[in-house]
Amino acid sequence: MSLDPPLLGVRVVELSLAIAAPSAGQVLGDYGADVIKVEPPTGDTQRYMISGLGLGNPDPYQDSPHFYSVNRGKRSVVLDLKSEAGMRAMHSLLAGADVFLSNYRYAALRRLGLDAESVLRRHPRIVVCPMTGWGLEGPDADKPVYDVAGFWARSGAAKMHTSGDGFPAVLAPGFGDMATGLAAVGGICAALVARERSGKGRILTTSLLRTGLHCNTWAMSTYFANGRVPRWGERDRTGNPLANVYKAKDGKAFWIIGFEAARHWPTTVKAVGRPEWLEDPRYETPAGRRKHEKELVRELDAIFATRTRAEWAATFDDEGLWWAPVQDAGEVAKDPQVLAAGAFLDSPMSEKARAAGRGRVTMVAAPVDFHGTSARISRHTPELGEHTQEVISELGLDTEAVAALTKPRSKL
Repeated sequence: MSLDPPLLGVRVVELSLAIAAPSAGQVLGDYGADVIKVEPPTGDTQRYMISGLGLGNPDPYQDSPHFYSVNRGKRSVVLDLKSEAGMRAMHSLLAGADVFLSNYRYAALRRLGLDAESVLRRHPRIVVCPMTGWGLEGPDADKPVYDVAGFWARSGAAKMHTSGDGFPAVLAPGFGDMATGLAAVGGICAALVARERSGKGRILTTSLLRTGLHCNTWAMSTYFANGRVPRWGERDRTGNPLANVYKAKDGKAFWIIGFEAARHWPTTVKAVGRPEWLEDPRYETPAGRRKHEKELVRELDAIFATRTRAEWAATFDDEGLWWAPVQDAGEVAKDPQVLAAGAFLDSPMSEKARAAGRGRVTMVAAPVDFHGTSARISRHTPELGEHTQEVISELGLDTEAVAALTKPRSKL
């Protein structure tokens, strides 16, 4: 028997821009919640990510593929929250909602009277989740931020991944936002469980900074334990050459994952054809390999450069050496293990997208499967304000009065 999605019947009102809060709303929607995305008349800025660079496309999906991914399955309502009618509609939405989720800057929420304390006071059963860059308190709480700043740079994570040229690795777009979105989902679900017991809503918060610090726990724990500031970004300074990334003859990279150095050393020397290393005083112990790490990494580089990655893959699998390929998006899309793991879903498209010739598109699934419930996206990513009249009618408001203040306006 098929089971209902776990959040079926939960209504989420999402007042959001960019990626962090929309990604949280996307996952809640994937879990079955009815997510209503409230947008200003000009829409979420991410709708125009490509056309904003002067590279517009008649296919709205190509205009902003990431927007389409993190806003799938939602309903879009346009409200002018600076107007009395728009704010009345907003509070009508909140009165029937279980969750209010937003990543607007908190000062802006205060000006609108939609800060967490005000919302909970007026709607005492609602779970309120403001997502911020730096947190609600502190000297920089109101400063602007993106994930590369809060999640990556200031959390210490970027410094941990500093290469030999002194520059940290550049974080790909959205990593910190998506991680923070998952943190918010966990907190929201916990608060909903607590409300089942108490009957009361509550406020929970998360931030790019706190999520980045959580992901950087390894470095911070090392520092708090012995005062040492670790660094992790140079291939010949990891402390264990068996847990490192290498390149094959064809330029394709792979990771060997021998983190248990003593256990994995015999397998490694057999796979690379160097049995004499078992008795080499430089390499026979983990301490020796650590001491001579630069030399061993250079020797392994030379060996791995003699065959293609596919050839090494066969050898590694035959010898039982633990490894994984470093893949680009095109390779991931075809990876049989990724496909078997259910990592992708087909999503329907809006009427505008279909008119541009795109009927469905593949998207990355949420990272949790609920057994007995089929994973699917039942509703396309909405066009701006697509569901305004529908939702306003559900609320029983004067549709004509509200419509005069909620007409979408293209930003471009």
